[in-house]
Amino acid sequence: MPGSFSLVYLGMRILPKSNILKAAVVLGFLLFCWAVFLEVFWIPANRHRAKVETVASSPVDEEIVKRMDVTGDGLDDEIRINIKGENWNKPFKWTLTIAAREKIVFTHSSDDTWLDKFFNDKGYVPGGCKTYLECKKEYYLTDLPGNLFSKTDLAVNSYVYDRKNAGSLYAVAKAELTGKFGLSAKNAGKTIEWMVNRLKMGQVQVLNVPRSPVQSESPRMYAAPVGQFVTIYAL
Repeated sequence: MPGSFSLVYLGMRILPKSNILKAAVVLGFLLFCWAVFLEVFWIPANRHRAKVETVASSPVDEEIVKRMDVTGDGLDDEIRINIKGENWNKPFKWTLTIAAREKIVFTHSSDDTWLDKFFNDKGYVPGGCKTYLECKKEYYLTDLPGNLFSKTDLAVNSYVYDRKNAGSLYAVAKAELTGKFGLSAKNAGKTIEWMVNRLKMGQVQVLNVPRSPVQSESPRMYAAPVGQFVTIYAL
């Protein structure tokens, strides 16, 4: 037991040699206190340190699945996030897949190599985390899945509907619908009008794909005419 013999030696020096019984009682008490200290403080601290080191060095393959209605049809959709990395001290790559009625309606992948070093910066991740590992876990396991969707009312947002603005729905969605989804200009126009009507009805589930803890991509909404998530406006 670490330090036991030094305590015994100290006890023999400070107690009268003639009082053997008292010395034995005091030394026994000192040894008991030392054993309690080891059991309560020293051993658990080392066990915790070993556990943290093991977790940090283990391969990361996290899967987070949420079910909620994000397409507006009243049925739960599946939101699946896969996070992978060599270990918790290395950069992550992650993917997002959204399925509605067993059909994939949105996919996204991200290589966060550039982002990893910023988890060392105090205040970069909201929530009061203090260390690189705490902040990294807060972002990937809590903030990322928790902030993907927000129920937002864009009915009175004039920026969205300003036809003269290059970042409005009429410009951004049209470019995406004709380019990415291959719609004709006529069908793209019909889909945009559907989106406008849906937005002006009130709150919709807006998809905010994060680039980092402090920045997201342009917001998207589910557009039923194409069965996919479409950008609402440019940030």
